[in-house]
Amino acid sequence: MLKRDQYRTPGFTIVELLIVIVVIAILAAITIISYNGISNRAKQSAAASAAQQAAKKVLNYSTDNAEQFPADLPLAGVKNDANTTFEYTFDNGSKSYCITATFQGVSYYVSNTAANPTPGVCSGHSGGVNGPWTGIAAGSEQTCGINSGKAYCWGYGSEGRLGNGSTANSNIPTQVTSTGVLAGKTLTAISSGLGHTCVIASGQAYCWGRNNSGQLGNSTSSNSLVPVAVDTSGVLAGKTVTSISAGTYFTCAVASGQAYCWGENTYGRLGNNSTTSSTVPVAVDTSGVLAGRTVTAVAAGAGSHACAAADGLAFCWGRGLYGRLGDGTTTTYYTPIAVTTGGVMGGKSVTAVSAHGSHSCSVASGQAICWGMNGTYGAMGVNDTANAAYVNPTAALTTGVLSGKIITDIAAGYEGVCVVASGQPVCWGSNAYGQVGNNSASTAFAPVAVDTTGVLSGKTVSKISQGWYQTCALAHGEVYCWGGGTYGQLGNNTTANSPIPVKVTNP
Repeated sequence: MLKRDQYRTPGFTIVELLIVIVVIAILAAITIISYNGISNRAKQSAAASAAQQAAKKVLNYSTDNAEQFPADLPLAGVKNDANTTFEYTFDNGSKSYCITATFQGVSYYVSNTAANPTPGVCSGHSGGVNGPWTGIAAGSEQTCGINSGKAYCWGYGSEGRLGNGSTANSNIPTQVTSTGVLAGKTLTAISSGLGHTCVIASGQAYCWGRNNSGQLGNSTSSNSLVPVAVDTSGVLAGKTVTSISAGTYFTCAVASGQAYCWGENTYGRLGNNSTTSSTVPVAVDTSGVLAGRTVTAVAAGAGSHACAAADGLAFCWGRGLYGRLGDGTTTTYYTPIAVTTGGVMGGKSVTAVSAHGSHSCSVASGQAICWGMNGTYGAMGVNDTANAAYVNPTAALTTGVLSGKIITDIAAGYEGVCVVASGQPVCWGSNAYGQVGNNSASTAFAPVAVDTTGVLSGKTVSKISQGWYQTCALAHGEVYCWGGGTYGQLGNNTTANSPIPVKVTNP
């Protein structure tokens, strides 16, 4: 008699097949676990290294600048990957800082009290997990931002100001053309002015939109519907651009510690001791008050003037009407002059500057200090309803909503100002379109808190930008806007104004 096994056909029984499947699954799980472990350790190492490198940059800056911390994290030479994001908080008053570095979802932080990279995030930081926005810029009727290293714009599309090859308006963010000169580049900074926008990528400047006065800096005066490279054959040759500001018909940048401008030059707004416009960058004069100084920030205004921060001091040039240069006069200067260092500026270190139409502002040792025209909208933030000019720096009221707060960012807009105060948005001035964000249309002659009962509830704001009619803020990787929305510049898929913040639609 034949044994049962003699009747088996070649192959596996069902039971044996199941055993094989289980064994394969176990081996696969072990492999996956091993791979995930290696991957996570690599991410941890990358995030920790990025945090440590960023801290070195901040500490080196502090050593070189009288133990003052920079207003923005100096990223040059820090990022190990395009997916690395940083959140940075500083307080020059207490000489403290905290940096969170996030690499592909893994976060480490470094601070003045935790010198070694530590898993987790700084207080008030998100760890880069709540959204991909890293930059925001409110312009005239358009708004732009940086999302995952790419530029997006929304609002009025005329003259190519959205940078997407079209002149159509858009109520939601539309990606700026990333082929051509921006192909393969990761953007690190953005600024939007009257009809044009500029960005920084890999230490170089690129612009798009209106170009009637050469404000795109590409040696032409033709508008561009897509980004063009700012000319680097002249004064910018070999320089690394670290800061950029788009104003009204002109643009300024900081490159390798010096200021450069291009575009219209009426009233000497280019700062090169002439009134001749230029379609390519020219060097701001360094033979006077800027001699031997390192410029860290620059602001191109909407009123034929510009300002810069260098070695903890503020400097301005251009049209001096209304005292917008802050030197105690209304004189026009074609080269930089020092903003008054006495009075409220005494002993303070300037870390940020901003300029608009008839006024200029700075962050000085954690305070908001402005000069120029108060107007009928209270742009100085001192509860003055008079249409008066302040020719010397004037501190915004530190009572009320700014009491005990540290100012970390400032934006001078059209007849108003907004700041980030200890992580919260505060505004004052013109409010006809709701750009103050306090759910009213009344002029704010003194600082008021932006409404945070809605979409900003529980959020910590890190950056703020005020344009002509709208204000926008960056919080936890998301963008929120309020004010004028006629052309869709609030980015929430409507053309309605909003007196309170609304969330910008993510791409």
